[in-house]
Amino acid sequence: MDMPSNFEQDIISGDGTKVKILANAVNGLKGALGGSYLGSIINDFNSELSSNIGLWSPSIINISVQNRYNQYLDYRIYMIPALMVILLILLCRLLPALNIVLEKESDTIEHMNVAPISKTTFIFAKLIPYWVIWLILLTICFVISWTVYNFVPQGSFIVIYAAAVLFILIINILVKYMCKNGVV
Repeated sequence: MDMPSNFEQDIISGDGTKVKILANAVNGLKGALGGSYLGSIINDFNSELSSNIGLWSPSIINISVQNRYNQYLDYRIYMIPALMVILLILLCRLLPALNIVLEKESDTIEHMNVAPISKTTFIFAKLIPYWVIWLILLTICFVISWTVYNFVPQGSFIVIYAAAVLFILIINILVKYMCKNGVV
C-alpha cells in the first residue's frame, strides 16, 4: 500500500486523495484476497472518516482498479500462449518418452543397443522429428491465433523460436541428468 506524503492534508481539505494498492498476482488467489482486504480497510476508514467529518459524500478516498498486464482481462492473452507451451511439453517431452518406452516394451530397442551408434545419437534421432513437428505446429498456432483471434506476439518471432528451442534443450538435458543420477 502506497500513501502519498500529503495524505492527511488532502483528507482535511476535502479534496480526496489517492492510495495505491499494489497486489502481486503471481498467485492470483493471494493477490485478489490481499487487495480485497486492503480495499475493505480503506472503505471502512472512508466511511468512518465521512461520519466523523459529517460529509454527505462517502467518497473521500476513491478506489479504482487498474490492471497493468492484460488491462481488459481478455482470456486469450493468457490462454493462447499457455496452450502453445502445453503443446511444446507434450510433443517434445511426453511423446518421445512414450515412443522410447514402447520400443523398449516391444524389444525393438535391443536392436539399437547392438547398432554402432551412441545412446545420445539414438535419443536425438528419436527427439528431432518431434522437435521439427512442434516447430511446424508452433507456426500453425501463430497463424491460427493471428487469423482467428487477431492475436499477434509483440516480440520477434526469431526470439520466440530461439526461446522455444532453448526450452526444449534445457528440459531434455534436465530430465536426462535427473534420470542418470537417480532423482526420478
